[in-house]
Amino acid sequence: MKRRNGGPLNILYISPEASFTGAPLSLLSLAARLDRERFNPLLLFLKEGPLLNKVKEKGLSPEVLGRPYIPGLFQFLKKRDIDLLHINTVVPQFAAPVARMSGLPLIWHIREDLSRGIWNKFLVKTVESLADRIIVNSRYTGSVFKRKGKVTTVYNGVDLDRFHPGVKGEEVRKELNISRETPIVGTIGNFTPAKGYLYLLEAAREIIRELPRVKFLVLGSIHPLYKRYYERMREEVKKLGISDSLILMKGERDVPRILASFDLFLLPSVQETLGRVVIEAMACGKPVVATRIGGIPEVVEEKVTGYLVPSRDPHSLARRTRELLLDKEKASAMGKEGRKRVERLFNVNKMVEETRQVYKSLLNV
Repeated sequence: MKRRNGGPLNILYISPEASFTGAPLSLLSLAARLDRERFNPLLLFLKEGPLLNKVKEKGLSPEVLGRPYIPGLFQFLKKRDIDLLHINTVVPQFAAPVARMSGLPLIWHIREDLSRGIWNKFLVKTVESLADRIIVNSRYTGSVFKRKGKVTTVYNGVDLDRFHPGVKGEEVRKELNISRETPIVGTIGNFTPAKGYLYLLEAAREIIRELPRVKFLVLGSIHPLYKRYYERMREEVKKLGISDSLILMKGERDVPRILASFDLFLLPSVQETLGRVVIEAMACGKPVVATRIGGIPEVVEEKVTGYLVPSRDPHSLARRTRELLLDKEKASAMGKEGRKRVERLFNVNKMVEETRQVYKSLLNV
């Protein structure tokens, strides 16, 4: 897949954040693995962030678009001979009309839940009318679109060489002074209400009453808009009397090693379109207990790779988690099946190839 002059196609990716969160990480996984003889990926972010250094490590040259965005993007396009614009998430909406006015083919990659609210209904119509192709990260995410011919589901893929059952978590346990014999139930994700962490805290208290040796670990970053939520979590931990059993860990860490330290992965989210971290946990061979919301049932196969429970239901979270903690054979079997499922459906090479096919169908080259 090349230009008619024989050179690689210039693909401009626009992403709102350069953070170590699902959407930017998935974008980087894609851009870094494209065949450079066929594609020249250009990454444009709307603001600075810690991911920029990681992008550079991958041999890419990220840039940050200054305000005002629309004239800035027009100016950027004049300097570069772009063949295709790929918008990452629904946020950079300004880029869509710029693409149309510039005569550029447009792919809009939707990773958010647009199923509720008047504004989201407007966004759905906007995406459908302006995008040439729509990529969604789950069937659930894509269910809001009526023009199905434009929509392709491409699941997020993870690096199976980085996330695998052979990763060791002993250093994490040593840092936290937790022995190998002590079970760890863990989760990872930004400290925001959508992650349902307050329900996890209630479930943890219920589990600790019966299994006092169990430790809980929650790793996440504090979003500027949700500092109060994090403080409320800390208050709840003290109020519930589980301070000695539950650790709130902030900042960026070596995620594979953190996952390797877990015996079980718990996802209490109340809103999730796919759950990249669930895929990462399964890739590491961990059994999963997750809420039955959004695209999670497309990832977790009920009673095979883990359990699905109703959202906002601490008792159900506790019951299924306790069951797997007490049945190590079942937990191990689910972890192995989870790894197989990720290898089959959620590996990064599959994601790259399916995206490449969308490019091929749109550009007709």
